[in-house]
Amino acid sequence: MFQRFLQNQERQREVQIIRDLQANMQTLNQLVTYLTEEKQSSDESIREILRSNHPIFSELRKLLRVPYRVFFTTRAEMSEWLAVRQFTPVPTGDWDAHNAEEWIMDDKADPKMYSLLKIASGVFDENGGLVVYTAQQWNKDWVSLTTHRLPQEELAVGDSAGITDDDVPF
Repeated sequence: MFQRFLQNQERQREVQIIRDLQANMQTLNQLVTYLTEEKQSSDESIREILRSNHPIFSELRKLLRVPYRVFFTTRAEMSEWLAVRQFTPVPTGDWDAHNAEEWIMDDKADPKMYSLLKIASGVFDENGGLVVYTAQQWNKDWVSLTTHRLPQEELAVGDSAGITDDDVPF
């Protein structure tokens, strides 16, 4: 009987160690769950910070001489913003290159001139969302603004061979 008592005492210590291990395992599982959720939310927070400071905003602001902060999160929002700034999208088939989307704006000061804005297609994902880039990953060549003169044949048709309203005597 005494021998059984001693064996039970030893088993009780083992049982207590197992219970302690189970409690520690539950605590560790809770910590892992918490840290995983925290990491996921911090990753999203980091993405939001990067998205709000996306290099395309400063690039467009500089090229288009915009005095205020530029912000959009999708291709559609950017297109709306550009439309307000008098840019119209160039139809897909008329793009110079298939890896860049294009918008055109007539020059108000000189009707024979126009500006062409090109933005690399890789700036947006397949769903139209803005792809997050850091300043180091960004390539300034992904956004360009160039000024062009209308071809002579378009000037002749569009301008009635160069005659404007100011040329009419009445």
